[in-house]
Amino acid sequence: MEKKDLLFKAQDAFWEVISDNHPEIKTGNFGPLSTFKFDEACERAYDIWIRENTECEHTWEKKIHEGNHFDEITEVCKDCGEMNEDYDPSRGST
Repeated sequence: MEKKDLLFKAQDAFWEVISDNHPEIKTGNFGPLSTFKFDEACERAYDIWIRENTECEHTWEKKIHEGNHFDEITEVCKDCGEMNEDYDPSRGST
């Protein structure tokens, strides 16, 4: 099943639980901007869940974080975004 189909099915289940627990509400109105934001949040949550539950081979790349007094150099996986906790800029890559 494609990602958009999974998200649609998940959102349907979400709204079913919400509506089942609020029988006093007779409409299912949810504005376009709210729908857009909800869709974005669901997609971000899906991407995070997949990333955090999938093994990654880690392709490290250096990233410079500009600071007020100095720049910090770290290594971040370009595939999953994880920071290399073992990276020491004075020693180079691990």
